[in-house]
Amino acid sequence: MALWLVAVASLSGQELMFLKGTTRSLQTHDSTFAWMLEYQQGINEHQAFSFAYVNEGHLPFHHRDGNAAQLWERAILLDGRLALAGGLGAYYFYDTAGISGTDGYLNRHGFGAIGSLAATWYFPNRVLAQARANWISIAGHRNNFSALFGIGYQLSAPESPGPRSRPPFQPDWTTDKEIVVHVGSTIVNSFHSELSPAIGLEFRQGLGRYTDLSATWLYEGRNQVIRRNGLAVELWKVRTFFSDHLALGAGAGAYLNIDYRRQPREDEQGSGHLDGIVSLRIAGRWGKHWEAPITWHRIVTGYNRDTDLFMFGLGYRY
Repeated sequence: MALWLVAVASLSGQELMFLKGTTRSLQTHDSTFAWMLEYQQGINEHQAFSFAYVNEGHLPFHHRDGNAAQLWERAILLDGRLALAGGLGAYYFYDTAGISGTDGYLNRHGFGAIGSLAATWYFPNRVLAQARANWISIAGHRNNFSALFGIGYQLSAPESPGPRSRPPFQPDWTTDKEIVVHVGSTIVNSFHSELSPAIGLEFRQGLGRYTDLSATWLYEGRNQVIRRNGLAVELWKVRTFFSDHLALGAGAGAYLNIDYRRQPREDEQGSGHLDGIVSLRIAGRWGKHWEAPITWHRIVTGYNRDTDLFMFGLGYRY
């Protein structure tokens, strides 16, 4: 959670990249799929910052993903068309781990390190192609290597061929006030991936040019392992692109909730429980008032009931 809050405090992504490939365990040599979604922005001509969601696939007894924040050193070659880069940073992971000898599981969280090498080709139409290698190291857990290839897009037009040295200035606030109704699905982070319908009602208030605060009532539905609802409060870093027709955001915060299937510990008072929440958001906008966001929430719990919520919404800005 702390990694996400630090990372989004600097996020003003200008390049969006999707990559897919293979993960290999350096301990057991098992292999599985891998994919990631990354924002990257320039700090100067030869340095950049990135924030990514990384899915390491489904290795035996381990379904692990996480968020990575990295600093990059890059060399720009061939008149800006090719960038060779090396990145190093922190990785906050979420691991659905099997319990030996049972069909149970644990939701484990913690910090590790990630190192990367990347080669990116910049096409004249702002499209990117990238080959990437990631090494993820976590003390006391499996260390993994991933090889990926993907495509991306420069959300802000470059000043010259190649990556922008810095993101452009945005004159207006991303958000003033907004109300959004959400519908979608909840998926429990277990080996059975229990499903239930989800709904939400969100109020969003801009705090600055690139900063929002949101309060969202979430109902995660009911299935075999959860029956949960509550109030999530999140701080967001946000930015618009394409003349305010697209808005991107990343947020993190606290989720005060009641899970009617959870048995409270003897030392707990009341039925409420405080968990963490991290989120990504992309919204198409039209006119002065309307937008349609797609939002991913990860509920980070302390009692092995992590969930993913995939929500579609309709919002009114005023």
